[in-house]
Amino acid sequence: MMPNAQLRRIMIAKNVVLLFAAFMLGASLLAAIREWAPVYFNRKLLELKDRPDPKNAAAWLSAVREDNFRKAILASSHLVEDDENVKLPQIDYLRLMEEAGFKSPLLTEHFSQIDFLGWRSAWLLQGLAEKISRADKSELAALLKAVSERVRLAEPPPGTKPAVTPFEIWERGWGDAPDRARLLCALALQRGYMPMIAAFRGKNDMISGFLCEFRKGSELAVADPRGGTLWEGLSIESLLADPDKIPPELKNSLGTEHVYLYPAELQDYRRVNGELQRRLLSSGAGGIPVFGREPSGQLESYLRMSGMGKNPQASYCVTYWRLPIAAAGGMPGFPQRWRKTQEKAK
Repeated sequence: MMPNAQLRRIMIAKNVVLLFAAFMLGASLLAAIREWAPVYFNRKLLELKDRPDPKNAAAWLSAVREDNFRKAILASSHLVEDDENVKLPQIDYLRLMEEAGFKSPLLTEHFSQIDFLGWRSAWLLQGLAEKISRADKSELAALLKAVSERVRLAEPPPGTKPAVTPFEIWERGWGDAPDRARLLCALALQRGYMPMIAAFRGKNDMISGFLCEFRKGSELAVADPRGGTLWEGLSIESLLADPDKIPPELKNSLGTEHVYLYPAELQDYRRVNGELQRRLLSSGAGGIPVFGREPSGQLESYLRMSGMGKNPQASYCVTYWRLPIAAAGGMPGFPQRWRKTQEKAK
């Protein structure tokens, strides 16, 4: 048998080794906690901050339904803090605003009345599109028919300002081909479609015609907003490649050159609206209308979906539609500080 003294020395040595191992393990754990705990807890705090209160989302939706500007702005401010929109705008957005005669603060300042008018229009269009779509198995056919029947083709009288929102076109019941195209695209957007407009240039270098293209999953269609014809299963390029499918009256109005225009509203270029849309959807609230989709992101998606982006040598021109941007300048309550030239008080 092993002497007691030797046994005690072995036990002491083992305890020392165990204590040292425990110390090293504790030190390692402490170092890991110091390194990873801030990251973990900061992430959790961000998740909590990013998780909007459903009550605020419900309050926002209720205020928009009730046409209550003040309550809607208050609810949106609870969902998106004022300091969250401090980012440099994209260069192409700045150029667009410059062209329209607007200053860059338009893109970065917090919520205002023009945002509310955009929310209200989107909510009204959402309900309208849902109601129209029930009437036909083909949503796009039903939407095109409704727009063609509701919006009487008429050239705006001299001095008439463009509709400040797409829903205003529906309300007044008349307009030209661009008005029909704008309204049709806005309705289709509420039904989950990606809209795109092709504007054609005639012999006199003026816009001579429009076609609208819609994509949703595997669904693809082209609509003539003036004549009310719908081609399902075709893109604009494939339709143009088969001119026998195009009615003579439409064919005559389409020039040899065209440009693709994404029909974003002015509010979509304002970052706060994109952030608000994201917060509203993540709240789990139902019935949220579509607005605030990043226009540049939509252009990139279209290039990817259409295959245009795969050919760097392609001569396609895809850009933003200027008309809705300029039209928004006529909105009631449009801040004068956002205009490059201050209008004189009457």
